[in-house]
Amino acid sequence: LGAMFYELLAGAPPFWGAAADVREGHRSRRPARWSSSLGVPSSVESIVLACLAKDRERRPADAGVLAQAIAEAY
Repeated sequence: LGAMFYELLAGAPPFWGAAADVREGHRSRRPARWSSSLGVPSSVESIVLACLAKDRERRPADAGVLAQAIAEAY
């Protein structure tokens, strides 16, 4: 879900290129930040990046938590 949010807001997926590069990006790199260049509130960017966190404990626990975070961002 985080990857879809990222692509919808940024206009590009968080990682792109050859399949091996994309897999490696998802495993070990952080996506580029983009809120300031696109006029997206940093609170929304933080939610999207939390959804993409490598550590499961740093991601929203469920859809309810995610919905609450989005509601609070606006």
